[in-house]
Amino acid sequence: MRKMLIVILACISLDALSQPQLPPGVRGPESGSATRSVSTYLALERDLLDSLKDGNRDAVLQMLGDGFEVRSAVDVDETSAADWLQGEQRSPIKAASVRNLSAREFNDIAVVSFLLDSRRVVKGKIVTSTLYLIDIWRQTPHQLMARYVSKPSHTMPIPVRPTGRE
Repeated sequence: MRKMLIVILACISLDALSQPQLPPGVRGPESGSATRSVSTYLALERDLLDSLKDGNRDAVLQMLGDGFEVRSAVDVDETSAADWLQGEQRSPIKAASVRNLSAREFNDIAVVSFLLDSRRVVKGKIVTSTLYLIDIWRQTPHQLMARYVSKPSHTMPIPVRPTGRE
């Protein structure tokens, strides 16, 4: 009886090892493009933030596509590129970081979502905020076509880098 049980378990183990694929989600994404996409768009988002922090209007405008607009849950109408850039210059970013970035590519369009933690000057005071952004990028010239902005109802804490002394 014991030998029979060992033989059955061995057969089941060998059968599992001979399977051509692991169950969905075990190996991760089907293609290696997720890492490439995330690193590409993370770099673009950081470049855009750096240009905004430096007040480099020309660099920002080069990254924006024709017809760029910003939509928000706060405003009924879309905001044009000129109005958005003017607002960004009125309340300049002092520090910002992108986290939890995800990128999905569809032909020549990429949908990039992320959390933006920022400190900016608003009416002379430093204001810290976390926003959820969805950016629509045209891939070929890497131009930002649209931005959707929302404030999360439950702000997740900014991760703290471990010091090794915890």
